[in-house]
Amino acid sequence: MLKILFLLAGLLLSTQALPTELDWLKIPVSAEEIDKLNAQGIKIIDIRKEHEWLKTGVVDPAINLTFLLPGRRQIDPEFIKQFPQLIAKDQPFAIICNTQSRTSVLAGLLAEQGWTQVIQLTGGAQSLIQQGYSFKPYQQNQPLTP
Repeated sequence: MLKILFLLAGLLLSTQALPTELDWLKIPVSAEEIDKLNAQGIKIIDIRKEHEWLKTGVVDPAINLTFLLPGRRQIDPEFIKQFPQLIAKDQPFAIICNTQSRTSVLAGLLAEQGWTQVIQLTGGAQSLIQQGYSFKPYQQNQPLTP
């Protein structure tokens, strides 16, 4: 069922504008918020694409798991396979992308599938860049868990 929902979301992403207002916890991203989430043991998942990680670096610590296929607006099958193994449906977690467009879509999809503790870090990596956040250099093929 999850696979079908993600495939349908891929079609939605390729044909419509991304939604911006949905009903889950949204927190403006900042270095302080990242530190608070880490102190509480809440995993942060960076869903940007690899070329974005290479350009800016990655949130430290975060799980780097691409949501969309490179060069496309379709959900990456690896995401569908790996995400349920990383996060339990009742476990709080935060997601971040580049500007918050992808996190808006993903948060809604995950909430519909029963993940009840979705935190969307609004503003994304671009907001962190504007704030002078020090990203950790991205290394290709690094393990998923921080």
